[in-house]
Amino acid sequence: MFKNRLKEMIRKGQPAIGTFIAFSDPHTVEVMADIGFDWFFIDTEHCTIGMEGLRDILVAMKGSHTVPVVRLMNNQPDYFKVALDLGAEGVIVPMIESAEDARRAVQYCRYPPLGTRGFGPVRASRYHLYLDEYAKAANAEILLVAQIETQRAI
Repeated sequence: MFKNRLKEMIRKGQPAIGTFIAFSDPHTVEVMADIGFDWFFIDTEHCTIGMEGLRDILVAMKGSHTVPVVRLMNNQPDYFKVALDLGAEGVIVPMIESAEDARRAVQYCRYPPLGTRGFGPVRASRYHLYLDEYAKAANAEILLVAQIETQRAI
């Protein structure tokens, strides 16, 4: 079932090769996902990739071994919901400035009892085909990256 290949590589200390995605053309994404990258860093913070563009990227990646990791616009629950429910296997949360910011990110990324993420993984569970398996594995398998960007945060 749902096993995050990138998290497994990190756990094992293996190198993971990826690239930055700043466009939503599904044909280009599909070709790139099939050439052997371990992960894509899909930037919705500084690029013009909206919800529909993100959906197109994640659909184009379906069936590849490339792990989609989305840099969110900010540390708000709606951005986590969209990215994760569409099938992102990880999120990068920008501008983490404090321990409280980090705690909020964990809350938004995890299902109860570990967090407050709402339950709606339609695409992430392959349209409920793997709903039970996804629900059981998501808290452990979703990659959460806190982006520390400022002196204050350090």
